[in-house]
This record gives sequence, structure tokens and C-alpha cells, in this order.
Amino acid sequence: MLVLGGCGRPALPPNCEAVLREVTGVEFQLGSLTPDPAGTSLAFVHATEQGRGLSILELPTGRRTVLALTNEVIQVNGWSPDGRWLAFVQSAPARAGDDAEPRASWVTLWDAHTGTLRGLRDGVEVAPAASPERVSADRTAPAEMPVPLPEREGRAENYFFWLGTNTYFYASRELTQSAAGLFLGDLERGPGAKLGNYLPELAVMATNRAASGYRGEIVALTLQPLPLVDGQPRDAARVIEPLSDFRTNGFDAIKWLRFSPETGQFLFCARATNSTWRHLYRYTPATRQLNRVSAEDTYNGQWLERGQGYVYVGNSNGTFHLAVRPAERAGWTNLFTGGGVVNYTVAADGGRVFATAALGGEPHGLWEYDLPTRVLRPVLAGTGTACSADGAGRTRTRWRGRASAWVRTVG
Repeated sequence: MLVLGGCGRPALPPNCEAVLREVTGVEFQLGSLTPDPAGTSLAFVHATEQGRGLSILELPTGRRTVLALTNEVIQVNGWSPDGRWLAFVQSAPARAGDDAEPRASWVTLWDAHTGTLRGLRDGVEVAPAASPERVSADRTAPAEMPVPLPEREGRAENYFFWLGTNTYFYASRELTQSAAGLFLGDLERGPGAKLGNYLPELAVMATNRAASGYRGEIVALTLQPLPLVDGQPRDAARVIEPLSDFRTNGFDAIKWLRFSPETGQFLFCARATNSTWRHLYRYTPATRQLNRVSAEDTYNGQWLERGQGYVYVGNSNGTFHLAVRPAERAGWTNLFTGGGVVNYTVAADGGRVFATAALGGEPHGLWEYDLPTRVLRPVLAGTGTACSADGAGRTRTRWRGRASAWVRTVG
């Protein structure tokens, strides 16, 4: 109903300020969901005034720590196996007129024990990550933090992979170059030797071995320094081992390549020759057995239950749902069919799924689905006010994302 005020102008309702706060309080761009190895903390990227920021959510309590950064967070790369270090990529905020120019980006490590930050390549502690107390509010004022150090300028570091508690490899390139290199590193000794040029869709198989999607096939590479020729690493000396022969399928590209060390199998998405849809495939390199496991347009498959089950994003008539397929067929279910899923990830133990999604028309929030109990629960609302709806779009109860008794049992 439209209410007219004086001179025929629309009259604002008495609660207009509260409505405005709710509309502008939506935290778009929730993404890069990254649970720690223990499954008790969830790191995620969210919208901020400088572009995108980084928060740590304690799942048992719902307390949220917003890291005090003045740079923009590009993505979260993962926790160290002991859960102490969180690696993420940040970049200086874009300035007016430089949107078309490539910006420098660099990997930063957050120490969960001390709450401090350090650069990956220089090891310099750059700023406290948050105020001394645990921040439970939705936002905290950013602390001062230096702009990129000179050695960071002119470089882009966008990919980082943990190999062990202190060891890693990452991709780095000069902004003037089109190809990035892969480099080994150690937290105590710093970045080390070059492994070779970057390959897409990398998946760690072991501490000295990784796989990649390369020209529609799966290949493996040994993570060892390249030999030096005239003082320079020789990329042509790198050994790449083919693990597949998909020529009869004619895959256009391997996307979202995942490896299960427990089963020795790969999970990936690809579009076969003459297919308009991309499907999810399960592949066993030891026997060269390839199985298609989805019947719809499919994105971003991930392992569940340590390689026994899987989950993926399905596209049905332009709406995206989460297809959960555990080992027990009785537990198969599709989530967020009435709303949609934006992104998701699986906990290290393979028993929980975290997603940015909505049940209906409400703003996307953060959700947790527990496979053993088949319970779906909200962990962070998409707005600063209480709201929720059930699968049919009807209001079921009101909740706040940090502390909610609202759960939904699936099945």
C-alpha cells in the first residue's frame, strides 16, 4: 500500500530507518569458506568498505572475529595442518582510474595463536589482526596497516597450497609476465626453489606430489626443485606423468579437480564432446576406470566422508542447489532447491558441509549441514536482523545467525 503525504509525496513509514539498516546491512560476497582442520572455526570473505574483508567464526559459540585489514582480501587459501596458520591473499584497494591495471597481490599468514599477521615472502609481521579481545560484533574498525612493501609491488601471488605443518608451495608471477611459476617454501626458511611453471586445477596428492588438469587430461608432477642451467631453473626438465587417457570422451577441460588420498581416486567436472552440460566424474587412475556420477549440469564437485561420498552444485533450469551424495543412498538429498547456493566447502573430516545459500528469497547466509544427523542449521544470517524461512518460503521462526536454535532435519 502506498501512503501519500503532503503535496502528494509518498510518506515514509515510521520504521523507515530500521528498514534501511536491514537493506544496507546485507553482507554480499560471502565466500571462500574455509573450516580449520578441527572443524571448530570457519574463515570466510565478506563485503567491507574497502572491498572485501576476512572474518573467523567460532562455530561452537558463534563468536566472530573480523580481522583488521585495510587491504582487500582476494581469497582464503587454507589452514595449516595443525590449525595455527591461515593463509589468504590480499591486494591493495583499487584506486579510481586503475581498474584496468593489474594489481599486486600477496599471500599473508594469520597466526591463530597470537592474532598477528606476517607476509609470506618477507616474513615481516605487519599488524595486529584484531583488537585484543575477541570481536563478537558484525564489524570492527580497521587498524592501520602498511601498503605493500617494495618487494611485493609488481608481483601477483594468487595460489597457495599447504604440504605440511610448515611447508607449502605457491604460485607467483611478475605483473608484466603472463605465466606464473610454482615455488616451494618453508615457514622457517622462507620461499625456496622453483618447481616449474604454474599448471591449472592443482590438487595435492602427497607432500611431494600434485596433480593437475592439463588439456583435458589429468597429469601428475613431482614437487622438487628444477635443475639450474646457467644459474636459471630449466622448466623443460620438469617431469609430467599422464594419469589418464580421456581422448574417447573428448573433454574440453578438467575443472575442480579433487584427489582423495584414502581411495586414490579423483573427482572432477568436465564437458564431453557434443554435450551441452558439464557433468561430475569419478576416476580411478590405478584401473583407468571412469564413472559419470551426475545427470544434470554440474559444478564444483567435492569429496565427502574421506572419498566415500561426494557433493556438487547442480543447475536445474537456472537455479543452483546443493546435491549431497553420501555413501549411504538413504542420505542422498538436494539442499536449497527453493532458494539457491552461491558457494560451499566440505570440512576436513568430510562429515559436514558449509555453504553460502538461501532457503527462499531471503539474503544468502552461512549454513552448516551435518551428514551423520542430516541436520541443516544456519550459522550466520545474511542480514543484521533476524529472519528465516522454511523450504516452502513460509516464515518458520526468527533467528540470529550467531546463536540459533532453528534446525531442519532432512530426510
